[in-house]
Amino acid sequence: MTDFLAHAYFHAESSRLGWIYGTAGLPVPRIDKIHFPLGGRRFRPTVEEFEKFLNSEKLFVD
Repeated sequence: MTDFLAHAYFHAESSRLGWIYGTAGLPVPRIDKIHFPLGGRRFRPTVEEFEKFLNSEKLFVD
């Protein structure tokens, strides 16, 4: 059985999100280009999905 993951897209601006990307040394992407995980069928993201999100956005820093 395939588990389909849901993502949310936002059209907004966030100085806090900009700070997070800046701290990681990355340019701030447009928020509508970021795939925010919502979880599987029940729309409850897991810690693993959040870690995958951070990894895909390259936001893990030393």
